[in-house]
Amino acid sequence: MNKRSDNIALFCFMIAGVYFGFLMLNDARYSLLLIPVAVLFIFRNSRLAVSVFLSGTVLFLIKNHEFAANSGISDRVSGADITISGFVYSARENKMNTSLVISADTLNVFDKQYPAVMKFTALVPVKDAVKGDRIKLKGKFREFKEPSNMYEKDMKKFGLINNIYGEILNPKLISFKRENSVWRKFSKLQDGIIEVFDRRLSYRAGNFLSAVMLGRRDKLESSVIREFADSGTIHLLAVSGLHVGFLIMLLSMLSSLVSLRGVPFIIINSAALLSYAAFTGSGPSVIRAVLMAIIMMISKPMKRKMKFIDVIGTAGIFSLLFDPNQMFNPGFILSFAAVASIAIIYQSVSEAVKERFSTDNYFIKTAGDGVMLSLLVTAGLLPFVLYIFGKYNFVSIISNVVIIPLTGAAFTGGILLLLIDRIDILASFTADIINLLCYLINSIASVTAKVELFTLHYKSGITVTAALAGANIIIFYLKNYRYKLGLSIMLIAFLSFQMVNVKNEPSLYLFHTESGGSAMINSCGVNVFIAGKLGTSEINRIINPYMLEKNITGLDYLITSGEWYDTEKMISNISVPVKYVATDKDHSSLSGEIDLLDLNYINRTVKFPGGAVYVNTDGNFMIITADSTFSSDKIFNTDKGIWYKIH
Repeated sequence: MNKRSDNIALFCFMIAGVYFGFLMLNDARYSLLLIPVAVLFIFRNSRLAVSVFLSGTVLFLIKNHEFAANSGISDRVSGADITISGFVYSARENKMNTSLVISADTLNVFDKQYPAVMKFTALVPVKDAVKGDRIKLKGKFREFKEPSNMYEKDMKKFGLINNIYGEILNPKLISFKRENSVWRKFSKLQDGIIEVFDRRLSYRAGNFLSAVMLGRRDKLESSVIREFADSGTIHLLAVSGLHVGFLIMLLSMLSSLVSLRGVPFIIINSAALLSYAAFTGSGPSVIRAVLMAIIMMISKPMKRKMKFIDVIGTAGIFSLLFDPNQMFNPGFILSFAAVASIAIIYQSVSEAVKERFSTDNYFIKTAGDGVMLSLLVTAGLLPFVLYIFGKYNFVSIISNVVIIPLTGAAFTGGILLLLIDRIDILASFTADIINLLCYLINSIASVTAKVELFTLHYKSGITVTAALAGANIIIFYLKNYRYKLGLSIMLIAFLSFQMVNVKNEPSLYLFHTESGGSAMINSCGVNVFIAGKLGTSEINRIINPYMLEKNITGLDYLITSGEWYDTEKMISNISVPVKYVATDKDHSSLSGEIDLLDLNYINRTVKFPGGAVYVNTDGNFMIITADSTFSSDKIFNTDKGIWYKIH
């Protein structure tokens, strides 16, 4: 490693400092670890790294200390009827309602009114809500609580990193005023662009371009989103650094046409990029790409040549200075991991390959570089993708090489279509080309998603993720062999500890849910899910995370006593395929390729290796194993999920 840490190393130290601040805010005992950090500050070589680490900690504490100090308010008013008045902080429109984050400036509770600066979530029956709109509503307040099940989504952590105090249940809208804000103007402009796409393009092509150019995924069919997710190309459906790259190329070409240089070039292009970031929702990857572009533009007139790796690190540091909480956003992690992989892995490997193999054939050279870039970025992203999503389709290494240029062409065509919309002949010709491009993109994504043979299903824990990421650091980043050896020893120790503690034995897990009655049996590779009355929120917050962490890739049996339409809704929300549905109700109307197992008066048993589930006519059940019997009317009586080892 160099004597002076490069900016990406400093960025990593700041990330570590931010996370340390999060730990301190949750448990003050972690502050004792500041003692060894202070000792490291004594050594000259580590002072810069320690200073950046501590700055990350201080940034996080400054950002969140007021929320943590006021967290007691949530305990005191939880369950009470409250009335809040404020403005919409963010909005996500659903089919039946809109999910809002409301920044309240007035709070009325226990018949008293208080000025407050607090954020709440609520599902409100309004449409076309945007940031800045005024709103007043009342309902029952519920604070975010600690998870009561294994691997359940931690809503308490969600509240902390987003500074949201809780949710308003069954909200009653008192007033709603659409403000003529810049966000409203952005929304109207987006609606105008979508109207052009709807009028000129096919249904799928219009929806695809709306997602790619504007970040509007609300009109995309769930099956399309799942295909892109399963094919490893879901990043195309969110406005990201890739799409900012397309815009930068267009801006560069326009700047060359009008000979725009120097300070005007920087000001105009920076303003255009920042406007696009705000227009599309200011996602972490967009902000990262815009910051990197601006840093590189500013460095040229300053005649300061910056390494690509330093540009990434500088953009990351500025991002955390702006909002340290975004470190917990998966998009932030994946975006910086992707560009860091290009700088650290791709550049070094491609240089070594070019020294040994070279060709004058443009097509072979371009295709080879594309495949190499996709492969090496995959190597850098894989630890984080497996940790966050639990699967990776390796065919996407090839399909991304084809889809990304096609998406760039469709993106450019979309901008051209907006410019020539009033010239009917040219617009129709451009629309036909875009329809063809989008058809090819959707077809490639669909074919890739179906190639299950090359999809790795594995939800890595933090230890395996650290080991995989550490291996990349050792091989491609560290230069000093002492650092390589030290990190290797640490990783081997972590992996050895993980291997010793791995347990893979038949088990029963009883979920604690509002309605109760749900359980998961894992025995010799057979997965049986006994489903009680589960809402969509509980499936997404409790059941799906459990299956992801346990690397459950399919349910052999889904046992339910609900009606067929409730079962169909449940299956559509469960993240893995279901082979058999075992039920005592008529499910002949159930759609999809799912086999039915009829629990009639003669046979009410579902067998699994080592035991069976007996379903009573009243919906209760018994789980019978070689040495134990579990009865549903006795085991669902705690406020926490329970894990049992079964034989």
